[in-house]
Amino acid sequence: MLGIYSYLEAGRDRVRRRLVRISGEGERPGTVRGSRVEPLAPITQRLVLPPLRKAAGIIAGFTPQRIRLSLAKSLESSGRPGDIDFTGYLVSKMLAAIISFSVTLFLSFSMHLPSQKAFVVWMCGLIAGFMIPDIVIRRRRLAWEKEIRKALPEILDLLTVSMEAGLGFDSAVAKVIEKRSGPLSTELGVLLQEIRVGRPRREALRALAERTRIQEISILVAAIIQAEQLGVGIANTLRVQATQLRLARRQRAEEAAMKAPVKMLFPLVFFIFPTIFIVLLGPAAIQVITTFVMLGK
Repeated sequence: MLGIYSYLEAGRDRVRRRLVRISGEGERPGTVRGSRVEPLAPITQRLVLPPLRKAAGIIAGFTPQRIRLSLAKSLESSGRPGDIDFTGYLVSKMLAAIISFSVTLFLSFSMHLPSQKAFVVWMCGLIAGFMIPDIVIRRRRLAWEKEIRKALPEILDLLTVSMEAGLGFDSAVAKVIEKRSGPLSTELGVLLQEIRVGRPRREALRALAERTRIQEISILVAAIIQAEQLGVGIANTLRVQATQLRLARRQRAEEAAMKAPVKMLFPLVFFIFPTIFIVLLGPAAIQVITTFVMLGK
């Protein structure tokens, strides 16, 4: 219902902007300003989101600081999709719950469910919608972590080559950011920015490990800090880490390949084998049944 209303309202907004463009009146949003027309904000931003943001702000004020910090770390470790913060996270949960509840409400009335069953369906829809943002963030976290693990050996190779060519660590990181893109390059950009504003390199590296919460990054950070403390060349440390990461990636690929037959067993047993049995044994079963029927007569 909300989507239909938004679509109809968007059509009215287009007509209103066209009339304003013809008449040339007004200087507010949605009217002509010079030769440019400023569009009106969508109906959800003007009517739906403001009360949700206000309610989310009230809820955030009563939320314990420990929970807020934990959620902030979870959002950072998932790449902070859409630059969402704690308030935006609450808004997304409430909006998803409202949409899911509206859908289940419409379905229950259209199917003429009894009141008790309808209430159960409403509650299930409300809870499911409230948990959808958590599922999205968790999946985003897994995809973000997978991309970082995949790009880490190549980026370490670039860092090693750059430092062996005579660049310092900060300059090598800047060169890698210039040549590569992706989640890991973004995190390295944050690291480089913190170093340039005066934060000690060790603290910036530890912040990188804490922000990503990936085991390979934590091991790499510990190795770089130890190499600086002992006076060992960072390029050699990066080369060793890149070799170990490639070996670990190969082992993960072999492990996934060994798990594939086990994962294929259930589709074979429940979907493919029954179909094969029906195709092979079906005609014979029909013929046997026909024979017994004829003998019975």
